[in-house]
Amino acid sequence: MENQRDQTREELLNFLQEAPEPEPFLSGGEEVVKKSEFDRFKMAVGTEVALARCMLAGDMVPGSEHRVAIQELNTVKNDLKESKMSLEATHLELGKTKREVGRLRKIVEWFQEYFPAIFDRFMETRPNEESDLAMEKEATPNPGGIEGNYSP
Repeated sequence: MENQRDQTREELLNFLQEAPEPEPFLSGGEEVVKKSEFDRFKMAVGTEVALARCMLAGDMVPGSEHRVAIQELNTVKNDLKESKMSLEATHLELGKTKREVGRLRKIVEWFQEYFPAIFDRFMETRPNEESDLAMEKEATPNPGGIEGNYSP
């Protein structure tokens, strides 16, 4: 922090040395300066002094830090845009998958309705996870029931 303050002071001194001072001219034997040029010079110096005071007080950050922060913010913004696009693509894929599952369910229901014997035979031959879960439930005793009663 001290290094930044020293650097700011040095930059301010360099500016004051390089500031374009208004050139005086002779008027009635006295050197005078045009008021507009003096005001312009005063504003330029005053602005730089005010900026330097703000920086020294810690109210502002130097331009290089500001640029780094802006670059980081832009990077994060771009990452968020990419994530949003990826999320939208995933959402679209999920919608397509849901529609496909819905179609498959309709096909299975249609098959079950018009060919029940074939459907039942198919269901008997394939391993069924639901029946395994049902068997586990049957083997679990009913906590509030009478001895020997099992919950369905």
